[in-house]
Amino acid sequence: MAAYGLPQHVHGLTWGDDGFAQFEKASIFVSGGTALTLGWEFRDVWWLTGGTSSGLGMATANRRQIEPNVWAQSYNHGWIVCDHGLAECRYGLHMTVEQVRAQGTRVAIARR
Repeated sequence: MAAYGLPQHVHGLTWGDDGFAQFEKASIFVSGGTALTLGWEFRDVWWLTGGTSSGLGMATANRRQIEPNVWAQSYNHGWIVCDHGLAECRYGLHMTVEQVRAQGTRVAIARR
């Protein structure tokens, strides 16, 4: 509960349906029987880019750590990469994760 926060909204998610559950700090999206978490800074940046209308599209995998203090999450058309050591996230469309880290649009985040 602490990682996701309290539940706020559920849409769909009856047996076999697509939908999402929104919590204070993260959301779980279910599509085609696969559940993916979009949360914390990644959800904030995704909403900043337009959310469900974002050019990034929807998340295609859960976030993963790519090196100490650096996490990345893939989307239909790009990446979001968050570096907690630098207190920033970067996002980019039609780029590799390495290109996003070097050239993506920067968004400041709170230090952890």
